[in-house]
Parts: sequence; structure tokens; C-alpha cells
Amino acid sequence: MTSENESSGNELEIIIDEDDINEHDKSISSSGSDEADEGSSDDDNNNENTDEDIQDPAEPDDDIQGEKKTSDVWQHFDNNEDNSTCKYCKKTYSKNTSTTILRRHYEKNHQKKINKTKQTTLQFSTSTPHPDEIMRDKTNSIMEWIILDLQPFSVVESESFIKLINKLDPHYRLPSRHTIKRLIIDVFEEKRKIISNFFQNSTFKFSLTCDIWSSVKMESFMALTIHYIDSKWKLCHFVLDIFNFTGSHTGTAIFEEISKLIIDMHLENKVIAITTDNGSNIVSGCKKLVEHFNPGNEITGLTHYRCSAHIINLAVNEGLSISQSSIKKLRKFVKKIRESALLIDDLKHIFQSDGKAFLRPQLDIKTRWNSTFEMINRAIEIKLQLETLKVRQSNLLSSYWPTDQEWNELHDIKEILSEFAMATTELSGQTYPTAAHVRILFLSLISYLNSQNDPNHLLSDMIDKIKQKLERYWNIIDENSKISAFFDPRYKNLCFSGMDTNSVLGFIRQKFPFITQSQSQVQIQTNSRMSHFLSRLSNNQPNILIQRDEISSYWNLACASQDITPLDWWKAHETEYPLLSKAAQDYLGIMATSVPCEQLFSIAGLTITKSRNRLTGKSARAILCLKSWLKEKII
Repeated sequence: MTSENESSGNELEIIIDEDDINEHDKSISSSGSDEADEGSSDDDNNNENTDEDIQDPAEPDDDIQGEKKTSDVWQHFDNNEDNSTCKYCKKTYSKNTSTTILRRHYEKNHQKKINKTKQTTLQFSTSTPHPDEIMRDKTNSIMEWIILDLQPFSVVESESFIKLINKLDPHYRLPSRHTIKRLIIDVFEEKRKIISNFFQNSTFKFSLTCDIWSSVKMESFMALTIHYIDSKWKLCHFVLDIFNFTGSHTGTAIFEEISKLIIDMHLENKVIAITTDNGSNIVSGCKKLVEHFNPGNEITGLTHYRCSAHIINLAVNEGLSISQSSIKKLRKFVKKIRESALLIDDLKHIFQSDGKAFLRPQLDIKTRWNSTFEMINRAIEIKLQLETLKVRQSNLLSSYWPTDQEWNELHDIKEILSEFAMATTELSGQTYPTAAHVRILFLSLISYLNSQNDPNHLLSDMIDKIKQKLERYWNIIDENSKISAFFDPRYKNLCFSGMDTNSVLGFIRQKFPFITQSQSQVQIQTNSRMSHFLSRLSNNQPNILIQRDEISSYWNLACASQDITPLDWWKAHETEYPLLSKAAQDYLGIMATSVPCEQLFSIAGLTITKSRNRLTGKSARAILCLKSWLKEKII
């Protein structure tokens, strides 16, 4: 229990702050004050601060006799008939002393102490504070709110926030922004050690995604996310680390940073995959990484996976590099509208007149996946309203309006790009296994392009360019995609086009020689949104070869229904395929794309902003990691 004496003691703390200031300053200026009482000269009054003896012409004395004092310095001095006296230390000055000297005295001797006392008085009510345990718990809640909602540390020193907290709980004492920052970094270091110990003791296999980003401060950050399937067959993921990446972004530098992190976090021999984009420097760095951690190129060792969504984007951009006047014209038309408040307002009125919800025209961004498709798709969707706007604002828009033939071409381009947009969206998830989808989607896209590759097609050159780029990268990712695809019970018999059963099972047995003979038989049904892509491959289902081991037994089962997630299927059949299920657990956790890092950088962009550009890399690292760990309930 707390007593009334404790409460009054709290009031005393604030008074003591002021008294300490007074006592300290009195001890400095006592001789000056005594001499002033005896009517000493101006020079004697100021003999301890010789720099204040000289009148400063920069700020003329506004203490003109008979006029009202206007300088804010008089808040801190009493203006007597014969002199001016400091309110805090009682030091006296001649009545002719300039306000510059008085202000200098206040700023040098009292300003910091007075501000500190005012802040303390503002923050702390006179109520009895909570016991330490309750205070810590409430401070932890404040920290969690700052981390999850990306609040600045200085929010705890905001006057309105302090008043709010005092109203909600007058017994709680808010820490300073410096304390909050230190506590958050301390918590990050503590939790990081716990996560490192988890990796050290874990029997799971892990996969990583990695990317590099530049903030508004033009500081480079490297980020890695980690993914794995736990014992309950749940796909888990969180930020492994994000940190300042200084110096040249060479392959060697990338290799050194990632390998150091892997060793620091006790992940050697436990990471089986790292997924990145196709930048030459990061590809070079990952090649060194594989050579270092997996010199024998074993299937259970580290392997580099290319971001499949990035490959699709590269292929689409290759096709769009062929001059398409229709796209260029539409881009100019949309840009003209978006840059004019007048045109946007007029378009809103047109939608309102048609009784429809307003849809803003979208402008494509070269580096953003699917954005050209989205621009064309939106323009076609609201073509009627855009045409009305063109008629009403003909002097501004007529020259940019596509012709009928160009609109027909835009329709054809939209149909082609829609296939790639669907595939990119499907591959970009991180709450479900995506690596198994790569083989199905790429084979299906190549099959689609082959079906459209008519020399008389208006877009035959574009189609050919996309197909060439896609096939070039397919030769790189083909082999790695086989393993994850094999472990998806929904598609395993449909995604090995051109391979007979003996070749498929021989490949898998070669990769997993530890899966020994066993006997097990299970029956499953077969159908979902992947059916669009599967339909092109269903006629290529290879012949079945029956053998009495886990691999052949699993292969000979009918494909599972597309309504069943692969993780649920393996959870239900774990006891029937004890060795194969362990391999499935390892490889279904591999990410098909580096999207998790891209999403992290979006959050980082909200953390390190123009208005918050003093945030250090160390603080940003702690906030972004803790935000992920809290959100995913890792800590």
C-alpha cells in the first residue's frame, strides 16, 4: 500500500527541483547580492561574469524609462526602481543593463534547469505513482504501441499526449523519449538472442528472402525474412533482420553480410534456400553463399532461388519494350487527367451523373509489377466516362485520345497481360506455399504464349519477346522447381510435362536417397482457382509406375482436390509418409518470390520518412524487427 506521505513526497520532488536550482545559483552569486544590498557600484555587481560587463549593441535596451517592458526576458527578472533582479538567484544588475546581458545570464545559469523542472511538473501529477511492476507493464504497452503503430519516440514528450495520459491514469509516469528509445533497443537485443537460441535448438529447415532498399535519406538497408513450416504444419514467417548496408553493393559485400548473419543466428546447415531478385550483384553474392555453405551442392544444403514474380515482370517489360503507340497515347491521356484538379473534378461529376462510384484513372509505374496491365484495365473499365470527359474537355484531351484501332490493340494487350498479372498475384503470397506453384504457372504461361504465337497476330512481336525471355529464365529455374512441385499433392502428376514417370521418380530418389523402402497406400479426391492454368497441362499427365516405397506410393495417388491446402494434406498423411513428409515440410516453406522483403520495405518507408529522417539505422532496425516479431507472435 502507499501512504499520504508518499504522495506529499512526490510533490516535494518537484519543489526540490526548483530549490536545488535556487540553492545552486545562490551559492554562485551570494557575494554579488550582498554587495548590491550595500549599494555597491554596477561594476561590483557584475564582477563574477566579466563577459556580461560590456553593453551589447546588437540588442538595444528596451527598458526605456517610463515605457512598458516588452522583452520576454522580463519574465525572469524583477524590474525595480534602481536595479533589475533575477527571480531565480536574486542577482542584481544596474537599471541600465541591456536585456541582452540579462538574457545571457538567464540562458547560461537557469534555462536548462527551469525547462527540466517545467517538463517534470507537466508530466507528473501529484498522485502516488504505481508500484514498479505496474509501471513497467504500462511502459511496455506504450512501447508496443509505438512499435506497432510506427509512432515517433518524441510522442511521449508531446504536451497533449502527456495530458491525455495524466487524465487516463494520473499514477503513471511517462518515460522520456531517450528512455523509450533505449528500452526498445534493449528489448530488441534481448529478443534477438531468444530467437537465435530457437534457431540453434531447432530441427526445422529454413528458407530466406533477401533484398536491398534505399530510404529517403539515401541510406541503404539490407533485409532478410525467414520462413519455415512448424510441427503443426503452419507456415511461419518473420523479419530475420534489416540493417544499414554501407559501401559498394558488390557480390562479395552481399555475401559477407548474409553469411555473417547466418552464422550469428546459428543457421548454418539449417538454411536450404534463399530467394532474391535477379540483380547481377545479388545473384553473384548468392552464388558465393552457396559455394561457401553448400560446396557439395547437396539437396539438403543451401540453394539459390530466383524471384519468379520478378522474372515475369522482366519478361513482360521485354515485350512492352517494343513500341506500342496505343500504350504511349493512353499513358499521356491518363497523366494529363491525373495532373489536373479541374479534369479530376469534372470526371467525378460524370461518374455522379451516371450513378456510379468514382474510379480514378491509374498510371503505370515501370518498377511496379502489373501496373501497365492495371492502367489499361482501368481505362477500358471506365472508357465511357473517359470519352464523355474527352468531349467536354476536347481542347485539353482530344489529341491524346486513342483511335478505335488503338483501343482494339489495348484490348488485346490487356488479354495477354492479364495472364501474367494473375500469375504474379498467385505467386506473391506468403501465408501459403508458393514455390510449388512456380512450375505449374510457368509451364502454363509458356503454353499460352505458344497458342497465341501466330505470325499474323497484331502483337506477334510482343508475344515472341515475352516468350523468349520467359524461356531463358525457365532454363535456370526448371530443376529447382521440380522438387517443390513434387511435394504439392494437388499438382504433382500435372507439372512434369515431357518427363515420363521413371524420369520423375528417378530424379526425386536421386535427390532424396535417405527415403527408404516402406509400404503405404492412401486415396484422395481431386479441383480450385489454379484450374485455369492446370487445364493446359492435364492432357500431359505422365504414365504411372508402381513401386513399394514412400515416393512411388505417394506418386501413384490421385491428385488431391484443389480445395485442400498442401499443408493440411501432409498433416493428415504425416504418419503414412514419415520420411517424405519431413522433406515436404522443408521444401514447401520455400518462397517463390522476394515479395516479403518488398512488403517490409513498404513498412520501412512509413518508418523512415521526410518528417522523421533523424531516425538512426539502429533504431529503425529495432522497430521494424520488433514490429514483425510482435505481429507474428514470435515474442
